[in-house]
Amino acid sequence: MHRHLMGAAARSLRQTSTAAVRASKRCAALGIAPANVIPTASAAAASSSSASASSLLPVSSKTTFSSRRLPFALATCATAGLTTLATQSHQTQQFSSVSSPNSKARFPDPSSAAFLVCDIQETFRPVMTNYDSLIKASSFLIKSGLDLGIPILISEQQPFKPTVQEIQQLFSGISMHTDVPSDLQNPEVRAQHPNVFHYTKTRFSMWSGLLPEFDRICDPKDYVLFGIEAHVCVKQTCLDLLSRNKNVYIVLDAIESQNSYDRATAIQAMVNSGAIPVTAEGLVYELMRDAKHPKFKAILQHVKEYSQYRRSLKPKSDSQL
Repeated sequence: MHRHLMGAAARSLRQTSTAAVRASKRCAALGIAPANVIPTASAAAASSSSASASSLLPVSSKTTFSSRRLPFALATCATAGLTTLATQSHQTQQFSSVSSPNSKARFPDPSSAAFLVCDIQETFRPVMTNYDSLIKASSFLIKSGLDLGIPILISEQQPFKPTVQEIQQLFSGISMHTDVPSDLQNPEVRAQHPNVFHYTKTRFSMWSGLLPEFDRICDPKDYVLFGIEAHVCVKQTCLDLLSRNKNVYIVLDAIESQNSYDRATAIQAMVNSGAIPVTAEGLVYELMRDAKHPKFKAILQHVKEYSQYRRSLKPKSDSQL
């Protein structure tokens, strides 16, 4: 009898282990974020048999399933009793879907928009995750913004080193404002020349120094926000703008933190507060809306350059090596 019970226990353990591996692969294929926690087998067994299957996933789950695949995913994950899912690469997490009941999807208005470039400074290059990718995405946005005539405000956090050279050189030959001329109240005046503003700050939020004055005179409705760090200066700027009833677009491929969990937590908090998540390329197309846009060909060149860089980051398959 003892040997029989031990054999049954061993078989049960092997079956559970096999189910766990299979469920992990199935859940990963369905795109469940690694931060989503599944109850352990013991916790699931202890719960009431009348509990719904949906309670096995956290309420704030960011994963979207098709109606046909959801029950299967819940069943396999619950049966396996996984504690956490396999960790994905930061590049994959970078575009994890985020959702919020407070976010109202809408197109940005190029006639009432401004780009905020937050603290992309040389000091952070050695310690920042994916800093080169962030600089490429930010450069793409800035070049597109200059072509579209959108005001660009660049902040630098004291006492750190200045803005990285890759971004500084984009403004070669362009005079930067260190104050806000009153004639910028007229949209026609703003459209006549690039409106680039630069200021330093000690507050973490960009809502300091030049920005409140710019907001008062130009009154933009849509702010496009990108830079570093996601959980400090970017997040505080976002919340300050949202509290003033501004529409805030956070560019996911142009926002970083030193630690991926700081970045992920900050992005989710900003979206939950009402920010609209976008990608750099998607945002630029939303600002144009039509291939007949007079700047379409110029923007398309920027898109091709940025796309080429992103393709260079993708790992080669075995057949390509």
